[in-house]
Parts: sequence; C-alpha cells; structure tokens
Amino acid sequence: MVRIQVLKNFYLDEFIDKKTYLKYEAKGELWKLRLCIDNRVFDGVQLLRDMLGVPLTINNWSTCGDRNWSGLRTENSPYYSKTSQHSYGRAVDIISGLGGELMRKFIDKHWVDFRKYFTTVEGNVEWLHIDCRIVDNNNKINIV
Repeated sequence: MVRIQVLKNFYLDEFIDKKTYLKYEAKGELWKLRLCIDNRVFDGVQLLRDMLGVPLTINNWSTCGDRNWSGLRTENSPYYSKTSQHSYGRAVDIISGLGGELMRKFIDKHWVDFRKYFTTVEGNVEWLHIDCRIVDNNNKINIV
C-alpha cells in the first residue's frame, strides 16, 4: 500500500476508509480521494496537532489499528448518513490520550485560532468530533 502524506503529521489514508482507499489505489486514482476532503478539515486537524503537541488518531487501519470510519463515510459505511458531515468530507472524529472533553475545551479556549477551520463539535462523547458545517453564528463554537 502506498501512503500519501497530505500534511506534516497526517496521511491521506487517515481520512479515508480502507476499502475505498485500496479501490482507488488499485486504479491509480488516489488523487481523487484527496479532493473528497474539505481543506478546512485538513488544515484544522494539523493546527490542532501543532497546538496540542500530541499525536491525534483519525483512521488507523493502515497501521494495523481498528479505526476505519472516522473520516469520510461512503455509502459502504455502517455509519453512513446523507445528513452527516462525514459523508461530504467535512468532518472527522479524533481520539488522543487527552480525551474528547479536554480537546473540546482546548478548541473553545482557542476559538479565535480554530474558527476559520471548524464550526461545530459534538458534545458528551469520548472522542472529538469536529466539522465545518454552515452555522448561523461563527462567533462561538456550535455544540451538537
């Protein structure tokens, strides 16, 4: 398998499920998958990694982990929904040793740095869900 580095600390496979990634790799069309992820997601995840200074995990199937559907979710995903931001490449779910609540508080505290990348976080979950959906008020973080 070929890994494509898309950011200083992240590879394309971390944003794409295994079946889809390998299908596009076999066709020599991984570049098309790069276009499926909103640039705000890429840039915001890297900023979060830089500011926190700790590793962040989205999908880790390519390194023998069990996370496969934490980035883009195609119709093949058991978690697919037409209304999910994941389905449009505008969301990721992240885990780290810090836990979801601490990462949400960090984003809220540094909202001025993150608001051009993310608009929404999911509350009351162990992971960090972040997305860049359209919201009416971008002066504060939207919690769903």
